[in-house]
This record gives sequence, structure tokens and C-alpha cells, in this order.
Amino acid sequence: MEGVLDLALSDSDPSLSSTSKRKRAKKGTACTACRVKKRRCDGGKPSCTPCIRDSEPVCVYTVLKLRARTAILQDKVNQLEAQVTLLESAFNAADIGLDASTIFARITGRSAHSGASERSLSTASLKTQSKELLCQLQTQLQSSASSPLGSWWNTDEEPPSGLVAILANRFAKYEHQFTHDLLPAEFYESLRDPDPDTGPHPGLRNVIFLIACHYSPGPLSILESVFLRRARSHLSESLARTDRLLDYVEAQTLLGTYYINKGRCSKYGSHDDACCRLR
Repeated sequence: MEGVLDLALSDSDPSLSSTSKRKRAKKGTACTACRVKKRRCDGGKPSCTPCIRDSEPVCVYTVLKLRARTAILQDKVNQLEAQVTLLESAFNAADIGLDASTIFARITGRSAHSGASERSLSTASLKTQSKELLCQLQTQLQSSASSPLGSWWNTDEEPPSGLVAILANRFAKYEHQFTHDLLPAEFYESLRDPDPDTGPHPGLRNVIFLIACHYSPGPLSILESVFLRRARSHLSESLARTDRLLDYVEAQTLLGTYYINKGRCSKYGSHDDACCRLR
């Protein structure tokens, strides 16, 4: 239909023939009528071809203030950098055992209960809270058996649930250095179950806690020897009883990487032989 109209207009007025062949106007330079009716404007002045064709009473051009593409891209970069900073802060908060609602608030910029009341939390305050919690943990580890953490490291008791959460988050942060087949979220949830008969084998649990302590400078490194002793004991028992041997193989692999990182390859020799025999 447009072709027929253009032909008719060109026959009646030769001046319109060249106008109809004009290129499409640049983005943001179309007249108001074409913009409202979503027509292809050619930017002709004083009147564009579509306005002449549709007998528009006026053809008005409104200058739009368009931002430069570089400025738009820079804004997106700034937003992404801000999100990365928030995510890093959230991971640091997870490492020191903050609850899920607090982490959610720091990632999204709002409270899970009060909406958007708090948009951000400074990095300085996060570092201060981290230092305070680590100092509390160090005091508890070095105090007597009457401390809130008790003396579980001297007995066969499982570590407190809060400490398990800290260690699980720490291992998850460095898991990519040990395997490309990352563990699912359900596995980390099962670490919170203290029952040794359910979930992953205690040997695997303690190896994970051991590696988490290895990558935790400060008070948590004190527990490294505790989890190493427990891991070796449980793994020997797993092999003797043929209990959850897949967990045994995975634990021995992680333990071997731990020994290599510590420069103690000879310690891993006997465990590696046992693991290879299972294969």
C-alpha cells in the first residue's frame, strides 16, 4: 500500500519523489507525530514524508536528550562493580557465620523483613564485625572447658553447629582448587547433621573441616590437628568396615591434596596405596 501511495504522490508532485527516497532519520530525530504513531520518519523539513502523506496538520521536531552510549555502558559497569562488592562482602559474612537473613540483606540491599530500609553496609563495618567474631572464637578456643564451645575437641563430640557452618562456607570458597565437580548445596546441608550414620562419612566430614581450617588463618588453624587426627581415624575405620567407600575415596583424594599443599607427600603414601587398591 505504501508503494502505491508513494507512486501516486510522485506522479502528482515530482518534488516528493526525491523526498520519499530519503534515508530513515537517525534514532531520536524523528518528528513527534511519527514517534507517537510509530512510523518510519525520514527527518524531512519542514514536513517529513509520512506527515505529508497522512496530511498531518503540523510536523514538529522535538530534540531528545540522548545519553552517550559510553555513559550508559559506564553506568552498567559501575552497577556490576557494586554488585561484586556486595557479593564479596556477603561471602565474607558467610565465612564468619552470620545468619542467612543478614547475608540476604547485604546482597540485595534490603532487609528480608523490613523491605528496603537499609540499602548498604560499609566494608569497614564488615571488617570490624569479622575481627570481633574471630577474636571471640579465639578466646573461646583458648579458654577452659566452661566456654560456650566446650571441650568437644578433646572428646568424640561433634563441633558446634555454628562452627560447622563457618567451616562449610570456608571449604566451599576454596573447593574449586580441589575438584571441577563441585559438591551440591544438599551436601553442605548434610554436614550440619551430627548423626554419623546418615549423610557423608565422618572421615569425609573431618577432611572437609580440616581443609577449611587450613585456609582459615587465625584461631581456626588451631583446630587443624584435631580434624586431621579424627579424619585419619575415621578413614581407617571406613576401610576396615567397607563403610561408604565412595566417601572414603573422595576423602583420601582431598586428604592427598592437603598433604601436597603442606609439603608432606610421604605422609600420603600409605593412604594413596589403599585408595588405589579400591580402584
